[in-house]
Amino acid sequence: MKQIITTYKGTTYERQVKDFEDYDTNLNIRYKKEKINKLKEIAEKEQLNYSDIVRKLIDNYIESEQNGR
Repeated sequence: MKQIITTYKGTTYERQVKDFEDYDTNLNIRYKKEKINKLKEIAEKEQLNYSDIVRKLIDNYIESEQNGR
């Protein structure tokens, strides 16, 4: 989604607005730096953001717990 911004001085520019779909909160955790770097390498190979991989892992875990594994 694109958004047009006009400053009070009259300068107009266009920017890309991030679409967060139905996400409404942030998850902040502490984790080992070397493990995050490995996850980032895997994500780069898969051409994904590492946060998307983490989101999928959490979603899969919640679904498996709801279904009784």
